[in-house]
Amino acid sequence: MAELALTHPRTSELTRRLASIADEVSTHIAIENMILAECDQATLSSAWREVWEDGKEGFRALCADWATFLGEWNADCINADLAGFRQAATDVLGRLRERTQAESRSFYLIALQTSVVAFR
Repeated sequence: MAELALTHPRTSELTRRLASIADEVSTHIAIENMILAECDQATLSSAWREVWEDGKEGFRALCADWATFLGEWNADCINADLAGFRQAATDVLGRLRERTQAESRSFYLIALQTSVVAFR
């Protein structure tokens, strides 16, 4: 998305891609909410419990920031401030990318260990 903003595409393409990403993120958020709700923290060691709690708080903050981003950047706003959109997209999408990488490293390990998600 941020790469699109750098190449000055039409606003309609940016908003189309933003809507597509929003759908993907919404699905991910729903799955992660289910995992967070189903984890039995009593099965976690204190170190993993701390990682889990930090992850939950980070997730909540990121969800709020993502909702703010989506609310602020419609086609008119993108047209009016492409540089601002570029910066905001780079920030929030970078944080989303970091979050999914962190989940891959530790969050899903915890979910697997507590049988919240099944190994496939």
